[in-house]
Amino acid sequence: MTRREDRFQVVGSVDKEECRRFGFYLNDISETELQLAHQVLGNGQFLGSHITNVRGAALQSKLSKHRRGEPVISGRSLKRYYFSELAGYYDQGDVPEKARIRAGNILIQNIVTQRHLVAQLVDEAHKDHLILDSVNQIQVISDSISSHFVLALLNSKLVNWFVYYFVFAQATLTMHFDNPITDRIPVPDYQRQSALVASIEAEVKKIYANRHANERSSQERIDQYIYQLYGLSADQIALVEANMP
Repeated sequence: MTRREDRFQVVGSVDKEECRRFGFYLNDISETELQLAHQVLGNGQFLGSHITNVRGAALQSKLSKHRRGEPVISGRSLKRYYFSELAGYYDQGDVPEKARIRAGNILIQNIVTQRHLVAQLVDEAHKDHLILDSVNQIQVISDSISSHFVLALLNSKLVNWFVYYFVFAQATLTMHFDNPITDRIPVPDYQRQSALVASIEAEVKKIYANRHANERSSQERIDQYIYQLYGLSADQIALVEANMP
């Protein structure tokens, strides 16, 4: 059920087994949304089996605004596909290993406050930066999947829709993007759809090659390719689009 102003309204019924499957009591979820969630779950693969997901270091109290030491990235420094302002500089001696980042890995905001995940690829220009614990570093450990593809999934409307409704349970408070989350993000049967995957990877590379000049149109194409990967119908696409502005 859901609350409408001063009263509760029943929108449908959900079997208890579904609550066990998703790990929480499903509320304000329609039968159509539940069917789509099952379709996204697909063949039972999850992102956590293809990656490592490690939170950065708690260096906030040791940062300086003076340009000495190593530049530091916070959650606020991350935008989709690019970096903004630095959190500061660290020059206090030994650096915790989890603060270091590697080119080709993915950085994602640890604190999720809205419906959208925010992820970015580590490029050569930023590989010597450090990250705070408001940022998680994702490293792909599977030979069959690429960082560009994982980045596209994380920034896609469909995966964001699934995470918001069926992982975060439409939470209104802040949530943390740690291993329990990546362990529950479903990955499609990408190995049988290599042409689609190649198109997705090409669009991500185009975003970086064009210095974000056509980012919006590339992201729209990425979303459409990912809808195809998970086998969504036109009605299902419309449902996701309506709920992920």
